[in-house]
Amino acid sequence: MRKFSAKIAEGGGSKFTEGMNSTNQPGYTGTAPPKGHGPHHYYFWLYALDAELDLKPNINREELLNAIADHAIEQARLVGVYES
Repeated sequence: MRKFSAKIAEGGGSKFTEGMNSTNQPGYTGTAPPKGHGPHHYYFWLYALDAELDLKPNINREELLNAIADHAIEQARLVGVYES
């Protein structure tokens, strides 16, 4: 049985693949709701995988979920609310 660490070491996670966001641009763009539009919800998903995957740059959400489908052993969701 493979043993997994319960944490990510400080400075860990230096190998990553940047995917496409909802505006079809690479990377994270941050919050940008229209002023006075009210609260906007932002969803962040974290997946624990049983293997390190070699993902292509600019992968989209559907491709990512397909690639991790057989490797996700746990997941968590954070919902942030922001308004300007």
